[in-house]
Amino acid sequence: AAAAAASEVYTEEAAVAAEGTEVGAGEGGEESDEDDEGEEEEEDQDVEAVLASDPGRAKAPRPPDITLPALITSPFALRPPVIRFSYNGDAHIHVEKLPAELAEHLKWKPQKTTPNLVKNMLSRAGYKKTSTSAWTLTWGKHMKSEGFRALTAQQKINHFPGTFQLGRKDCLWKNFARMQAQFGRKHFNFLPDTFCLPRDIALLRRAFDGKACWIVKPNAAARGIGIRVISEWNQVPKNKDVVVQRYLEDPYLINGSKFDMRIYALVTSFDPLRVYVCPDGLARFATRKYSKKKSKLKNRFMHLTNYSVNKKNKSFVANEDAEACEGHKWSLKALFQHLSGEGVNTDVIWKKICDVVIKTLICVDETVNSSIKANCKRQSSCYELFGFDVLLDQALNIWVLEVNISPSLHSASPLDCDIKGRMLRDLFSIVGHTPPNYVDGSLAGLAKLPPWVERYTETFGTQLTQPERLKHAFFVQHWEELHAQGKLVTILDELTDDDVVTLMETEEESQRAGEMVRVFPSSSSGEYTQYFRNKRYKNILLEEWVRRFGSAPEKGVAFLQNVAEDARTRALHPSRPEKPKLAPQSFLSPDQFFRAGLKRTKSLSTASACSQSDVEDEQPGGRVVSSTGIKTAATAAT
Repeated sequence: AAAAAASEVYTEEAAVAAEGTEVGAGEGGEESDEDDEGEEEEEDQDVEAVLASDPGRAKAPRPPDITLPALITSPFALRPPVIRFSYNGDAHIHVEKLPAELAEHLKWKPQKTTPNLVKNMLSRAGYKKTSTSAWTLTWGKHMKSEGFRALTAQQKINHFPGTFQLGRKDCLWKNFARMQAQFGRKHFNFLPDTFCLPRDIALLRRAFDGKACWIVKPNAAARGIGIRVISEWNQVPKNKDVVVQRYLEDPYLINGSKFDMRIYALVTSFDPLRVYVCPDGLARFATRKYSKKKSKLKNRFMHLTNYSVNKKNKSFVANEDAEACEGHKWSLKALFQHLSGEGVNTDVIWKKICDVVIKTLICVDETVNSSIKANCKRQSSCYELFGFDVLLDQALNIWVLEVNISPSLHSASPLDCDIKGRMLRDLFSIVGHTPPNYVDGSLAGLAKLPPWVERYTETFGTQLTQPERLKHAFFVQHWEELHAQGKLVTILDELTDDDVVTLMETEEESQRAGEMVRVFPSSSSGEYTQYFRNKRYKNILLEEWVRRFGSAPEKGVAFLQNVAEDARTRALHPSRPEKPKLAPQSFLSPDQFFRAGLKRTKSLSTASACSQSDVEDEQPGGRVVSSTGIKTAATAAT
């Protein structure tokens, strides 16, 4: 009943309206959503001092020194390099300094909430602080919609507009409940039953049997503030804007104590959806042994796992070693090692964690993408790190407790520094920051830039040509029949300029991922397509790309390298035909999008007569057709 009540349809207009009313609205607004872990300023200590205090680091054998260039080059010709970031803890890795003419233009804008780890990492990369609008990078709290609209082509910020739909507990439940009502509990049963008060007070009264326990949470509070466990109806705050969740009374216990896990997930794009999960995180323990007794429900040190709560208990024990299973905060890797010792299959647990992360993000696909389109000139201006708090129960099920849109990155201990520092290093590398005044020498002398270089410098990357729009519309509108016939793979038969950019960006990110794991798109992406309310062309494109090259990604990269080199050659020699020559085996298919319903010429039919197996044996990817090439081909077919 609660799911049905919350399953209202979110239109694009409703999402934009919600963005305008929710942002900056005090406790209920987007800007008020904080993390629950140690936001106090004194917790964020100096990174160098914290690392120097780690006795385990001094004893560990030092790996051989490595010197790396300041820029990470793209594997594809005519694509710009990005800045290489480093972390203090990697003492054996030395990164060369950027040339002075590039470094002088690296400006970042600090905010009150910018953690020391981020400040330190930007300083090491050569960034200088600025209070002017000439910044290219900033890190801080969410901002209002007009702030996103004002971003320039060179500026990047660590949030997407509209993600309060995940960060606010009431909004998270509404989006989740809609999916649960549509697809059932078999697929969406990882969020405890939730009631948003005062709206759902009647529904809660019917579910409240006096036997189960419930947990009350403010919609947008932080650090465990206002959270309490209840069992009596007279304890329910009936007229307050809070959520009341069914309490998970059977958590998995270690040494008799309850714990949760902080999972870090990076989203670099919502269209297409690209998600990376950090393989290491934090396990946070309650400081009192767990008990189901109702007389113990008021003991916050027993029932809450928030670090900000439990650090105040005199029984709290800090942990300085990322590999040790001791104290009340462990690394995720140490936790998994302990669970393995107890006979738990941690590979299955990890798969479940990645599954709930992906499904949770899909819950807000429509609303967040609507906000991005309404408020961002370029989607590449945004990225976001989410902190998923998940709990493991006795049956080894994973439950999402909440999603933090500003997860704490404070450096309170060597354990925090090590996990968060390595994660941030890879995050900045994946996102990709090119020096604003970088000039690609290989572009010198080119009479005409390839479309994906020319179109994706200053303009919004989703300005599509008419043939590209036709291809997008065809595969989105005919997804069900193409999927049933096994013909979605034809999306790779001929790649447009926009396709090439999307594929190159995806492969570049993947090669810069470091320790981060890309969980979407992946070889299992196809099982999630059904959950997208709106099928998105680029998700289909990447799904089929990974399906074809997932087992041999180097072949896909090699194909795109040939594409880039061919474009560079044609740019150097503009007198050559715009359309590249067909390979011995063409990737054309009889039902290609822009030829559907058109009278086909003999030459086109002959060119597309080869089988799919012959194609895969012959070359690793599809033929690239520029905007001009597609138009010419369509005209010839007509």
